[in-house]
Amino acid sequence: MNTEIGSLIYRIRGKKYELLLRKSVNNSWTFAKGIINQHEQVKDAVNRINLQHMGYNVNIGALAGEYKTFSSKIYIYLSTALSQGVFDDTETSEVKWFSFKDANRMINKTTSKQLKEIDLQILYNSSIMLLSGFR
Repeated sequence: MNTEIGSLIYRIRGKKYELLLRKSVNNSWTFAKGIINQHEQVKDAVNRINLQHMGYNVNIGALAGEYKTFSSKIYIYLSTALSQGVFDDTETSEVKWFSFKDANRMINKTTSKQLKEIDLQILYNSSIMLLSGFR
């Protein structure tokens, strides 16, 4: 079973949270996730994956959850954006900030049932954590 790692990147604009999603080349809006390399530290893997897929260096916060697919365990961390660069990824066509409501709407358009279910779980669990002040 592969181990994947990623994060839900958030920021606060005014009094509202915004979440960063990536549009994959198959037109699904999702969070940055990827396989952790052997001997790679968690912090290094999260930053590598976010920089590659989203174009952002991040500050890693709390573990938001562990999710399972048929072939992977996925660990998602709450993260804040530190600096924006340019994503260098043939798997991402666009990155954009969304409100919780709009992120939910975009993720629900995903055609892969398994990817949609996992991303909605990530969104739900992370929103509870953020709104309760746990970061």
